Amino acid sequence: MSKYKKHTAEHNRKISEAMIGNQNPLGCKRSKATLRRMSVAQLGKKRSPETRHKMSLAQKGKKLSPETRQRMSEAQKGRKVSRKTRQKMRVAQKGRKHSPATRRRMSVSQKARQMREASVRGGGT
Repeated sequence: MSKYKKHTAEHNRKISEAMIGNQNPLGCKRSKATLRRMSVAQLGKKRSPETRHKMSLAQKGKKLSPETRQRMSEAQKGRKVSRKTRQKMRVAQKGRKHSPATRRRMSVSQKARQMREASVRGGGT
């Protein structure tokens, strides 16, 4: 048995009639101003590590469409990174060792680039 009372047929009919013409399935459409206020209220809110982990898991495996990826790429182009941030990035990467497979790929790529540049230089004379 459910812990909630069942609606009567009459009550269900009244609910149905009240919803006629309502295009929003959740019952109300929030204004842009209201959405903005809700957004501001959440800014700076600290989430627990457990909550952050759950949010991370919820996003894992989601594939972004090529259009979305393109828009994200365009948004980052021309972005200036501060000297302080570049320094932090440098420190984070310092001492990092590439795997043998990565080193092989880098080697192949470098050799191909050298061949292209040599053909450009040699073809121009």
